[in-house]
Formats: sequence, structure tokens, C-alpha cells
Amino acid sequence: RAMNEPSFTEVPVVDLSAVVLHRHDITAHPAARAVAAEVAAACSEWGFFQCVGHGVPKDVVRDFDAAMRAFFSASREHKVAVGRSATNSRGYFDDELTKQTPDWKECLDVGQPWGSAIDGVNQWPTGPGLEQFRPAIERYYEACRELAETLLCVCAAGLGLPQNYFDKEMRSGKGHTSYIRLNHYPPCPDPAPSEWGTGEPPPGVGHLGINKVGEDRCMRPGEGLVYRCASYASARVFLPFFLEHSDAGCVTVLRQYVDEPASLQVLHNGQWRRVLPHPDSFTINIGDMMQVWSNDRYVAPLHRVLAAREAERFSAPFFYNPPHEALIAPVPTTGRPGYTPLGWGDFRRRRFQGDFADTGKEVQIADWAVSSTQARL
Repeated sequence: RAMNEPSFTEVPVVDLSAVVLHRHDITAHPAARAVAAEVAAACSEWGFFQCVGHGVPKDVVRDFDAAMRAFFSASREHKVAVGRSATNSRGYFDDELTKQTPDWKECLDVGQPWGSAIDGVNQWPTGPGLEQFRPAIERYYEACRELAETLLCVCAAGLGLPQNYFDKEMRSGKGHTSYIRLNHYPPCPDPAPSEWGTGEPPPGVGHLGINKVGEDRCMRPGEGLVYRCASYASARVFLPFFLEHSDAGCVTVLRQYVDEPASLQVLHNGQWRRVLPHPDSFTINIGDMMQVWSNDRYVAPLHRVLAAREAERFSAPFFYNPPHEALIAPVPTTGRPGYTPLGWGDFRRRRFQGDFADTGKEVQIADWAVSSTQARL
């Protein structure tokens, strides 16, 4: 595979102030229409952009940041007490798979308050220093939901639709199934090189960095200790980077930090571009469901996270997802449909099964592409 040096060219930065101000009638105000056009261009060209002027209160973000760090600083006993399972995707974990490959990170997922049969229910950690964890996370969740709703209005306007077009989709059934993921990436002793191309590097290039402390030993994310693989049930070797992937849902609102390793990369025009966070910004990316809705006008880009040798990294994506009952298909303004209707609940269930355990080929929206479905007939 070719090793393409990643460019530090920044993804677009969009000031949403005019859209936030005129949230209820975007198309009636020239400044808001201009922002909608800017967002549409970013979604079409990159599938990624950073937004400032987003309207999320600074104290909500501050309290969230403190709560996230408090959780990952807690003892392992307090974290595994809220561990997720095969029947409950909400909770703590440090053994997720991306494309059937273990990740170098530990996480906590928190979803919509009412829970569901597919996603499970929230689990709230307790312990010293975590007294304000739940209220801080719940306030931040609501702020991200409001921002994501605004972004869907902007995306709809960019597709020539009424700005509230997606409301009926997101409010059908029992409502949206969005969740926040708190990520902690510990320092990695042998990170993959930043210039690596796509896919898993071969041995010796960094992807099996853990085995360099001994073939029978591996480091478990979040521990900072070395374990013999024989004592670790699945005896997995963890990759020192998060394999390239696209997000499954509609849009993602990502919190990252200017004073930490700039490890997020997006694949653009065949090159990996590093996403350097702007102060007081959120990084936004299009997900698979929005790509289907837009009939490929908006792209759900491949992206990845590289590990860092010397410093830890925190991040927090909010995944704005449809109701499980939603049937996703290209909208009428985009011409001949390139996808057959896709049931979000089934897609989400199958994607989680691939994240939780190695169940074979990971489900992708390409499986619903018209050419793909015709080939199966």
C-alpha cells in the first residue's frame, strides 16, 4: 500500500452564528442562507467541517470536560461496574472492534434517556469525584442534540428541502436514538506512523506495537500496565490506531481539544488530512444515513485516530441517530435513488454486533446501493 504523507490543510471552518440566530426560518434570511450554502459545500466536498458560533454555552462544555476526565481517572472497579454487554450497548468498554480489529482506547457510551430494546439503557457511574457526572453529561447531551437538530435543518436546506424536512424522520416511533461516546486514548508505546495509508499496516510498521514488549505480552488500554495475553480472556493484540471508518448515523458533533495530540485524520481526495481543532469549535462530520438521504450529494468520509506515543488524548463524539423504526431512503430532490430503503434499527443492530464481537464482514451502506441489491436478485 502507498504511504501518503497526511496534509495539515485544514477542513472548512464555518461560523454558524447567523443560522443559530435565525434557527426557525433559515431560508428567509440572506446571512443564514449563505451559511447553509457553505455547510452544503463542506458536506459535499469534505463531509467534515468545524463550526464556531454554535451556541453551546461555555459552562456546559466546561462541566462536561471535567466530568469526562473525572470518569477516566476513576478506579477500574468503578468503570467496569457500568460495563456494557452483548445485550446493552450503553456503558463502559475497552475492547471495541473497528472492522473486526481491537481499538486502542477506553470508552463510555451514554444514550437517550428512555433507552431501547436494541441499544439498552444508560448506566451511571458512582464513586468519589463522580457526584456531578450525570447532570453534567445530561446537560451536554441536550446541548449537542439541539446543535445537531440545527445542523439537520441546514443540511435539508442545502438539498433544496424545507428546513424541517427531517423532523418527521427523527421524531417517528419512540424518537431519535442518539448517544455520546466519551473516549480516552492512552499513550501508545509504538504508534502507527502518521503517513500510513489506508487499512491495517503489516507487522513492523507499527500496527502490532504491543507485541514489541514480548510476543506473549500485551498492554490493555486504560490500564497503563503490562499483562500476559494468557491472563486476558480474548488474548487480543490492540492496534495503536483506530482503523478508518465512517460513522453510521446522520451527523456527528465531536468535541476535541487544542492542547492535545491532533490525531484525528479524514481521508480527502486520496490523502489523509489532519483535523486541527479550532478553539471553542466542534468538529462536524456526515454519517452514513445522511449520505443515503442525500443520495451521495453529501459524503460520509472515512476517518481515523492515530495513537500518540507520549500523550493521552480525550474526545467525545455525539452521534445524532434516527429512530429505530426509521426507513432511510434518498430524498425526492436528489434524482434517481442510488439506494434501496434501509431500516436504521436493523443497520444499527448489525453494526453494534460487529463492534462488540468479530461477526464477519461489517455492514455498510454499500450493501443497499442499487447496483449491489440488483446483483443479489
